[in-house]
Amino acid sequence: PHCLQKGLMNPLIILDNARCHISKEVIDEYEEFGIKLKFLPPNLTGILQPADVCWFKSLKSSYQKMWQDWYIYDEKSF
Repeated sequence: PHCLQKGLMNPLIILDNARCHISKEVIDEYEEFGIKLKFLPPNLTGILQPADVCWFKSLKSSYQKMWQDWYIYDEKSF
């Protein structure tokens, strides 16, 4: 991994609690390379990622509305 190639000692990665992050396979892979993992408590997006809540909320909402309108009303050709 990049951390080891750069000579970083005791690397730490902080992850959220997505299922793919907390699987045994993922945890074992990190441990194999000596990388420590810490997991954030759930439901902290609003506190730890204000850009997701503030800036991207309106963008995500607009995109979702456009997608729904296309899916419901527009002609599709696949």
